[in-house]
Amino acid sequence: MLLILATLALGACASLNPFSDSDAEFVESQRVAAREQQQAVSARSVVNPFLWTASLETLGFLPITEASESEGRIRTEWYVPAAAPTERFRVNVTFTSRSLSPDAFSLGLIRQELRGTGQWIDLPATDKVRTNLEETILFRALQLRQESGLL
Repeated sequence: MLLILATLALGACASLNPFSDSDAEFVESQRVAAREQQQAVSARSVVNPFLWTASLETLGFLPITEASESEGRIRTEWYVPAAAPTERFRVNVTFTSRSLSPDAFSLGLIRQELRGTGQWIDLPATDKVRTNLEETILFRALQLRQESGLL
């Protein structure tokens, strides 16, 4: 009799288990729904996924203030290089197509210099730095595509 009562009590406790099979199924269904939603956003995105990832990786040393794949935009906060504390840079990347090409994105580089008055003054950014960033992003995007096996 005691064995029967213990079996019934354990059976009742199983329905109170927060990790029961029905909960695990619910959690898995939520994961699937989130994955599908992310894929739907990517499908509507104007951004090539390899360029997007490569841009975030390349600009990872900068403090990113906005990264909107659905709007095709990455913006950074000011970055002051340790070797040049009187200079700072900000980068804006805008994506214009889903192709994996140099024409699929544009990179804006803003440069300022700190003057003795304590004010930051806009200066032209060197084409070399901007070109270097663009080429690094494109090269990394091509590597990511090759690594994915989607050649």
